[in-house]
Amino acid sequence: SCDGTHDVFNGISLTDNVLFYAPLALGPGNPNTVYFGTDRLYRSANKGDTMFVVSQAPLAGGIPISAIGISPQNDNVRIVGLSDGEVYATTTGSSTLTNVTGSIPPYYVARAVIDPHNTNAAYVTLDGYGTIALPVQHIWKTTNIAGGSWAAASNGLPDVPVNAFVIDP
Repeated sequence: SCDGTHDVFNGISLTDNVLFYAPLALGPGNPNTVYFGTDRLYRSANKGDTMFVVSQAPLAGGIPISAIGISPQNDNVRIVGLSDGEVYATTTGSSTLTNVTGSIPPYYVARAVIDPHNTNAAYVTLDGYGTIALPVQHIWKTTNIAGGSWAAASNGLPDVPVNAFVIDP
């Protein structure tokens, strides 16, 4: 319970660093797997009744996860963005996620999405603004999640936060 006498609820530590609106994502399966982000990534195979840590604990210096992407094809393919702009991933379901940030600038990661037709391709979107001299690319794409090679995918778009993103099926 959350009555001050326990420090864990459903497997989630109440002392984790977490955003006010914590990220939550569904994976594939029946029932769907459920993912929840604090400063670590949690996974449940039973509708969230019991959550287990599936990342480093904490993931990166206690920085909260701000975005979670799970492949609709393969529950082992996961990508998370942090509020400091770092991106971590696994393509094997490993509970040790690899830093794949590459050339993505250090802005709050608003969304992380894995292509529903290609488990190697993913996108992350960024919040924030650049400067007049240095506008920020807000959409980044990789075709090799494990490789950490990202390319800007928002050329020609204004320097505004991208808080929603979906891949046209």
